[in-house]
Parts: sequence; structure tokens; C-alpha cells
Amino acid sequence: MKQAFSHLYGSEASVIQKQIRRYERILKSFQENFGEKEAAFFSAPGR
Repeated sequence: MKQAFSHLYGSEASVIQKQIRRYERILKSFQENFGEKEAAFFSAPGR
């Protein structure tokens, strides 16, 4: 997971950890609303 995040957000460990926590919160919210379903994340450059 860290390798994918470093590709998107750079190599600074604190930035990667911040983004991992962000995505964990997003996934938790998704699961609270929709149950334990499969989720996917996509990167959209320029957004």
C-alpha cells in the first residue's frame, strides 16, 4: 500500500501516513453506509 501511495503523493513518510489515514476514514465511512462491500479507489490526475 505504501508503494502505491508514494507513487501518488511522493516519498515523504508523513504525507504518506496522512493520506493512508485519510483513505482509511473514507473506507470506514463507506462501510458504515453500505456495509462490508468491496470498494475501489481511483486516481484522477488534474482534479
